[in-house]
Amino acid sequence: MKIIDTFAYHILQEIIHLPGWLMQRFRKRDPMTWVFGAWHGHAYSDNARAVYEYTLCKHPEINAIWLTDNKDVFCSLKANNKPVAMIHSKEGKRHCLQAGFAFITIDARDLNKWYINGVKQIWLWHGMPLKKIGCDMDVMATIKEKIRFKFPYYAKKPYMFISIGGFWDAALQSAFKISAKNIIHTGLPRNDAFFSSLNNSFINSIKLRHKNAIVLLYMPTYRDYKITREHQAFNPFSDFCFDRDKFVQVLEVKNIIFLYKGHFNDLNTNRLHEQFGERFFVIDDSMYNNLYAEISNVDVLITDYSSIYFDFLLLNKPVILAPFDYNEYLQKSRSLYFDYDSTMIGTKAYNWNELLQILLNESYEVPKNALSKYHLHHDGNSAERVVQLVLNETRTDD
Repeated sequence: MKIIDTFAYHILQEIIHLPGWLMQRFRKRDPMTWVFGAWHGHAYSDNARAVYEYTLCKHPEINAIWLTDNKDVFCSLKANNKPVAMIHSKEGKRHCLQAGFAFITIDARDLNKWYINGVKQIWLWHGMPLKKIGCDMDVMATIKEKIRFKFPYYAKKPYMFISIGGFWDAALQSAFKISAKNIIHTGLPRNDAFFSSLNNSFINSIKLRHKNAIVLLYMPTYRDYKITREHQAFNPFSDFCFDRDKFVQVLEVKNIIFLYKGHFNDLNTNRLHEQFGERFFVIDDSMYNNLYAEISNVDVLITDYSSIYFDFLLLNKPVILAPFDYNEYLQKSRSLYFDYDSTMIGTKAYNWNELLQILLNESYEVPKNALSKYHLHHDGNSAERVVQLVLNETRTDD
């Protein structure tokens, strides 16, 4: 009964805010006020963070404000004298109503969706789509989500959608029902961190303790069906021919540090390090300041269907692909926009036995010709390109 009451309350809120939202269309907005948000207000991360920090550093004439629903994020930014407001506070609402541009990571819920009608939305997204997203998703939304998404707050099209290159245009047009002219090939701002040095990093501190070690990062993608239908996290170490003793032995023999970064919905495996020894680390957001700056210190990436693959190409380092549950993933979670074998270039392992053999033989390699295929820009200037594009729009508005 409580769940029904909570849902009814949310729907009532959507209805109450609708007239005011519609009236905002006639409100004059300030093109020099920009609001930023990520992951429905819960995190300070991703492409929005990179553009926000670049804007604060290089363009003090812009009134840039980070909006959050996370008190810890609010206090941290406030302590560092960075403009921030709670999404649902009076100040947060005022910034949303004033802003000419909104930089969004997921959707309108990154900000206060009830107060941004008329703002020009810059969708930075959170990775290029190998698996189907948006309107193309196979997984049917719950009845609750279907009802909620009938409201126009969720239906606004992006003014600009940021991409890494033309290869992705067709998928993005299909997923978000947008025109090719709205897709801008700037590169992803979060990847700018790959091109900067980070001296006091979590991974570098590990390397100091394990001399000449090879640092592997394993980042599997999110399995929708595990949470929504099976009500459990994805644990790749409980299946797929995993052998603990053999795994630990390979890490020792090859002097490997193994970092496991599961999706935040899957991080119920924090005690794995107690089973797998001192060379195994489960990492989460509390262990670093900027994930992408940390990734630049990784030697080899292991992933499956995650967009981190395309980001990592910029580092020109080896990748091991581990689609352990390929058929199950396609059937239960998402289908893909592209053929996996031809799109995902790199050494592939279909179970732990194959993966450990690759590590023993050191037969992993840098994906050949993949970088130029997927990326237009191979530098650390993506945030700059995004900001300059938006600044050009402000001059057009004048």
